[in-house]
Amino acid sequence: MARWRIVALALATLLWCALNLLWLQQRQWPPEQANAVVTVQGKVVGVPQWRGHQQRFVLAIDAAEARRHDPILPHRIEVSWYRPSDYLYPGEHWRFQLRLTPPHQRHNRGQILSGGHHLAQGIGALGQVMAPGERLGDHHGWRVRASLARTRQRLAEQLQASTVDLDHAALKRALLLADRSAVSSELRGLLQRTGTAHLLAISGLHVGMVAGLVGAWAAWFLAPLAPLGLAWHRRRVGILAGLGAALVYAALAGWTLPTVRAAIMLACFVATWSLRHHLAPGRAWWVALVLVLWVDPMAPWQMGFWLSFLAVAALIWSFAWRTHHSRWPQPWHGLLSLMHAQAVMMVALLPLNLIFFGQWVPVAMIANLIAIPLVGALVLPALLLAGALLWLDWLPLAGLAQWALMVTGWGLQGLLWVLAQLDAWRYGYHVATINRADITLASAVLAMIGAAWLLAPRAWPARPLGLLMWVPALWPCGPRHPCPVLPCI
Repeated sequence: MARWRIVALALATLLWCALNLLWLQQRQWPPEQANAVVTVQGKVVGVPQWRGHQQRFVLAIDAAEARRHDPILPHRIEVSWYRPSDYLYPGEHWRFQLRLTPPHQRHNRGQILSGGHHLAQGIGALGQVMAPGERLGDHHGWRVRASLARTRQRLAEQLQASTVDLDHAALKRALLLADRSAVSSELRGLLQRTGTAHLLAISGLHVGMVAGLVGAWAAWFLAPLAPLGLAWHRRRVGILAGLGAALVYAALAGWTLPTVRAAIMLACFVATWSLRHHLAPGRAWWVALVLVLWVDPMAPWQMGFWLSFLAVAALIWSFAWRTHHSRWPQPWHGLLSLMHAQAVMMVALLPLNLIFFGQWVPVAMIANLIAIPLVGALVLPALLLAGALLWLDWLPLAGLAQWALMVTGWGLQGLLWVLAQLDAWRYGYHVATINRADITLASAVLAMIGAAWLLAPRAWPARPLGLLMWVPALWPCGPRHPCPVLPCI
């Protein structure tokens, strides 16, 4: 009976995602109306972002306004405004004259999940402002979301204004607010060449770090109550404080997909711990997957969905078979566990890196072994403290906020120096690049099966055979890449 319930839930989830996809496709701006100029009005959603002299933002069209047009306007439009004449705030109501084009006309050829970014955000058209807009005031129905978005906007501006180095300011905004609009192409290339580009996106790793840090701090502050027999309550307060900090951090990050997944898994853990039940990691993974798909049915159109859930699945698959006992002392045991986790991530995500990015970085493990502890132990705690003090905006705490930002700058300076040294070490390694057009779906699936085979427990038969399953993806068949080992798949 339980199996039928699981099958029914899976089918209902797939049906829900399919219906949402059909509804969004029906609301796409038609190609025959490309470059049409229309007057629209709606509310600014999220934090506007700058790209050089151009500002981009999402405009949620009023329902009554959308129905008055023929064809019906999409629910959301991504608007570009070159050298805007006004300052935009989230939640404001505006009227614009836009030139609309379908979003699928601006895709890159050969890109995996092309157009997934717009589908995942529910964007049905791309608009270019043709004349100065008219501000109509604030939209009262979006006060909570607008206030949160304005808080993110204000923190981003304060971080940018209080930091001299532009790369440091961009990394601070990316780590605290998931705002990558200020990241330069040189910095992005450095992170990609060293396999640390995931630091730009707030992931479950960052949310887990925040929850662990705040939970440990809360339990430490309550340590004097332990002799009174309140150790169990102290542990509960620490866990609840960690969950609350994770939710606040995810909200500041704009509820991106990895933060939602991490928050759901943390909430499942806290709920089962409070009810004195045991929830297996694999079951928590499935619960988080189903809830994410019901909350955001278009999540599979984002690369982050696959990278996030498959990375966690690989960690569960690899670590679930291990015992918790170790012959090594605790500091060495933690370091070895981190190295093991990085090796698992590198093996598990190699097929996805080939599919989505067409490259793999051999030095990524060394870079992450340095970057993750540095960010988690120094940069992120100081940045969280600075963000909290800047949000309070209390003059007596301004000096402490500047000190926290200075510590964050020291950590980022050391991180960028290490990454620059690894990037300069090009005679010892190279970044292998593969044309994504040569990687077929069958070879990609075979490579993912090979990764799971390699990460299987020790009793698994013939684990080295998983390397052979990588050959079609690492050596794609085609006119430019003849494969002498296996036939073209």
